[in-house]
Amino acid sequence: MERFLKLKERGTTVKIEFIAGMTTFFAMVYILMVNANMFANPFGDGSNPLGVSYGAIYIATAISAIVGTILAGFISNLPLAQASGMGLNAFFVYTVCIGFGLISYIVISVFCGDAKKVKGSSWVIAGLFIAMLLLTH
Repeated sequence: MERFLKLKERGTTVKIEFIAGMTTFFAMVYILMVNANMFANPFGDGSNPLGVSYGAIYIATAISAIVGTILAGFISNLPLAQASGMGLNAFFVYTVCIGFGLISYIVISVFCGDAKKVKGSSWVIAGLFIAMLLLTH
């Protein structure tokens, strides 16, 4: 493991990386809960004006963090973690959805057409568009 991760070359040890990994893990768990709550209960009063499921947002955030972290780790061979940007999500929830009065699935259907008739390639195009927004932010 030492040779593969090049720990000595990078001036670290397994213990330090373990502690850093646990710290990152707990930060990611915090992001999962806060992000899901931000979408499912944005006012903190139990209302759900966006009509989204806490569990669905939690799982979607977790899957995106897993995929992003695995890709970042393998591509760079560095201990990088990727998670949803809570600032961008807050902007989406409080400004786009609540401030402009749009519901999240309506916003998605703007990018993809009718959300009930979305074809596979449309989701790819929407994903690329969102990635472009994130990379240029």
